[in-house]
Amino acid sequence: MRARSITCLMLLCLFSAACSPARRCGGALYFDPENVSCRPCPTGARFENGTCECPDDRVFKDHRCVAPGSSQLDAATPDAANGSNGACDGYCELIEECLAKSQFAQSVIPSVVSGLHGGMPEECLRACAAVGGDGALAMCVVEGREAAACAGESSQAGLRGAIMLLSDCSHAHPDDPLRPVICEGLVQSPLVKDQIDFCD
Repeated sequence: MRARSITCLMLLCLFSAACSPARRCGGALYFDPENVSCRPCPTGARFENGTCECPDDRVFKDHRCVAPGSSQLDAATPDAANGSNGACDGYCELIEECLAKSQFAQSVIPSVVSGLHGGMPEECLRACAAVGGDGALAMCVVEGREAAACAGESSQAGLRGAIMLLSDCSHAHPDDPLRPVICEGLVQSPLVKDQIDFCD
């Protein structure tokens, strides 16, 4: 009976460890239980103790920083799981976290970073939403962000992970309206342009 109790206790410990956000995510990523994924904090927020801390007395709610007591979310930046423009939000978070915040990317391919509206999240969202780019390609980027392991990585490996994710998703969804937007940014650098084969 004692051995069985110990076994049950060990299984319980293993189960809770598997569900622990701190163990699921690496780097400055928090665990989103709703979508069962790791996400970077929104622009302006800082990662702390497994969650995001927002500036100016704003609170972290539904994956973004909102005014205290606010029940309405900013219509320009809906969550990736919530429909129409949601995937654009996740796509632009990748551009922000993996390119705009990467000193390596900024030094090697600054024209691509600016061409994809890195450092200008509202402009990135506007460009994505303007073409109806909240579909399959953007969702592919959202779903591949964790595996790309580029958030918070100011390195050649981080940059390669981001570009490969954009490339793989563009190849997988050649008719998606977001692909020309991505291509317009990527071809700004001859270095990147020579390495991709999905932009006309």
